[in-house]
Amino acid sequence: MRIENRYIPSGPSIIDEVANTAFWIGLMHGAEEEHLNVGQNMEFDKVKLNFLSSAKDGLRTEFYWLNGESIPASELIIDKLIPIARKGLTKANVSEADIDNCLGIIEERVQSRQTGSKWTLASFNALRELHSREEAVLALTEGIYQRQKQGHPVHKWSELSIAESGAWQQKFKRVEQIMTTDLITVRPDDLIEMAVSRMLWAGVHHIPVENAQGELAGLLSSDKFLSWFNSNEDRSEVKYVEDIMVTDVQTCELTTLTRDAFQMMKEREIGCLPVLSKGKLAGLITIREYLKLLDNIFSESDL
Repeated sequence: MRIENRYIPSGPSIIDEVANTAFWIGLMHGAEEEHLNVGQNMEFDKVKLNFLSSAKDGLRTEFYWLNGESIPASELIIDKLIPIARKGLTKANVSEADIDNCLGIIEERVQSRQTGSKWTLASFNALRELHSREEAVLALTEGIYQRQKQGHPVHKWSELSIAESGAWQQKFKRVEQIMTTDLITVRPDDLIEMAVSRMLWAGVHHIPVENAQGELAGLLSSDKFLSWFNSNEDRSEVKYVEDIMVTDVQTCELTTLTRDAFQMMKEREIGCLPVLSKGKLAGLITIREYLKLLDNIFSESDL
């Protein structure tokens, strides 16, 4: 049997992790008898609920505490736990300056209500409102790295900017960085009317056709549909997507260079390029993505 005590969160900065460690060590050295015998002062169901609630809600948690008391996380940490940790660290002969520094970080983090997870989620969601997922991930990764190098605790971290994702050459180098993943697909045996209605509803000109195994079977385009519709007066014999879909579909991979993908589209004079990953449809590149790329290039170049 192996018992692990994974009590120290990972980061998001070195100074945050040192403060977390000092806080825990101080609590263990400073705990009084009533805290060491929790089983005599609190039911296990409440201990379990505390654990689950804090994992879900963080500093918003309302804790059950000793002797039936209910207390918000911020009050519990600042009014009860930090004094215990301070006493424990003093008992362990930690210098007053180090105690003030480490526990000061814990207190300021609680007061600002900015933890590493909250900063990360808020930053990512804010960028996703205006930018692609790939751009947001790049900016987030670089932003965390740069702030870690500065050595500031997370409650002092500045707001994340999309500019931190780098220049457009890095952001749009591969097709996986620019493709759309919000896909609408149809099956070969779907009715043509239903497929066209979905195209109109979504405001798209192309819909990938997938078979029962999730593999790309073809592509239905508005141009193909209109061409068939205008050239056939008797349409009673043609009912299904497979009857008019294109099966000779040019595709590319996630790691295909963006410039190569657009070259394929140019040479074959097509407006849509499905992107595959291990044989399965992962995304699409259309003229719309091309225009977004040009907009970013012009914006960064002040053209």
